[in-house]
Amino acid sequence: AKKVNGNEKSENWSTIVPLRASGSKEPLFCIHAGGAHVFFYSGLAKFTSTEQPIYAIQPNGLDGSNEHHKTIEEMAAHYVKEVRDLRPKGPYHLLGTCFGNAVCLEMAHQLRALGEQVTMTIVDSAPAHLIPLETSKPVSRFLKIILDLNWSLLYKKLRRRYLIVRKKVVPKKQSEAQIQLQKTINSLNSLYAAYTWKPFDGKITLIRSEQFAEKEGKNFHLKQWKSLSKELEVHVVPGRHFTIFEEPAVEGLAKKIEETLR
Repeated sequence: AKKVNGNEKSENWSTIVPLRASGSKEPLFCIHAGGAHVFFYSGLAKFTSTEQPIYAIQPNGLDGSNEHHKTIEEMAAHYVKEVRDLRPKGPYHLLGTCFGNAVCLEMAHQLRALGEQVTMTIVDSAPAHLIPLETSKPVSRFLKIILDLNWSLLYKKLRRRYLIVRKKVVPKKQSEAQIQLQKTINSLNSLYAAYTWKPFDGKITLIRSEQFAEKEGKNFHLKQWKSLSKELEVHVVPGRHFTIFEEPAVEGLAKKIEETLR
């Protein structure tokens, strides 16, 4: 795949990005998340065996020369075609996280409809728009801060909110590549919100960070995947959610992923 470089556009854009193209094992295909890029998957190639091929799948539109997909179903069909061009017969191993969960699930449905065997691995995230989430209590926490007269903490929280809003409102000069990236991210968010989740008739492997596994407020991850899966296999690895694809946590994640693919 060719990459965007400044204002240049690639001539032959491919959604398939080889992280390790060689190896005797069945390849793993990692779907991009909502941030559009796939670079965060590079640690998986670093800490899996040299016999494990790994490919990442990136979205259209990053180079500005290809149109964004209109639906998750259309996106999945495109990715399925490219995966099958690379590997005509299964079984197929798919991995998703966050936004990639929807595409991963839809690709699994489409591959199964073609008579192929499919395994799905999900990392530390859950579907959206399925069942009501566990009630979070940001308002209650905010009121408690006021009732406790904790003015220092209240100031810190209000200042943090102000900085977040200012960052979104104050315009910054962007390069052409940054503009295309933001357009792609906006498009992905719209597709995700419109997707209809359908149960999968096979096994789904959910790999959780210790941080989320120990958080009662994240138990909805289990509930939502159980509502979609005929069989849910759950594993927990050391690390925190936002750094699970970074060193040192990614080493344990990579080894667990490869272990579950056997």
